[in-house]
Amino acid sequence: MGWADPFPQSFKMSTASADHERGALKTFLSLAVTALFPFHTIAQSNQPIKRTDTVAVSAGISKEQLELESRLDVVISNGDESLKSGDTAGAVKHYESALELVHKQPLLAEQEDKVLSKLANGYMQDNRAKDAISIYSKLLAAKKKGVRARIG
Repeated sequence: MGWADPFPQSFKMSTASADHERGALKTFLSLAVTALFPFHTIAQSNQPIKRTDTVAVSAGISKEQLELESRLDVVISNGDESLKSGDTAGAVKHYESALELVHKQPLLAEQEDKVLSKLANGYMQDNRAKDAISIYSKLLAAKKKGVRARIG
C-alpha cells in the first residue's frame, strides 16, 4: 500500500495556480521595494547642517577655545623642538611665551600646569635650577591641595 495523502483534493492547488501566486507575490515585493526606494535615497541625500556662526562647539568646547589651544600647542611644540636641537634658551623663551598666553586667556587656564611643567623642565635644561625649583614647588603645592580636596 502506498502513501496516503492526508489533504483532500479541495485543499490542493494546481501548479498553474501556485505559479500565479508566486508571480503575484514577486510583483508585489518588487513594487513595494520600488515605492520605498526613493524615500530611502532622499533621506540619505540630505547633507548635514553646516554651522557658520563663530560659536560652533566641538565636544562641549567653543571654537574660540579650540583655536587658542591650537595656538598654545604650536608655541609649546616650538619650545620642544628648540629643546631637542639643544637651544635651551630658545626653548625657555617659547615656554615663557606659552605661559603668558595662558595667563592672558582665561579659556586656557586648565593648561597652566602643563605649561609650567614644560617651563620648569626648560629651566633645568638651561641650568636654571633655582627657577625650576620655584615652579616645581608651586606645582607640588597645587597637587597636594588637590589631593586634600578630594580626600576631605
